[in-house]
Amino acid sequence: MREKIGKALKTHVEAIQKALTEYNRLAAHLNPPKPPLSPKEVLDMATLSEFDFLHDARQDIRQQPWAQHANRKAMNAYFNVKHAGEEIKWLNIELS
Repeated sequence: MREKIGKALKTHVEAIQKALTEYNRLAAHLNPPKPPLSPKEVLDMATLSEFDFLHDARQDIRQQPWAQHANRKAMNAYFNVKHAGEEIKWLNIELS
């Protein structure tokens, strides 16, 4: 999986760089200005749920419970455990 993600990133690196440059340009014009993102920060964001671009929308959603990093991590862990239970059920059916 990581290999595929790495390959996709290499394929689309130019588009990613252009999008990042445009984001940083527009982020500087916000009131208050948002700090620019580095390519390393973008690559460190493993999933879409880690992207905080939506926090800079018209409404400040950063204080919403679902937008808090710890809460998102807890939700991801909950759904992973829930999915694991479903997966175990299907594995037991396949083993039968």
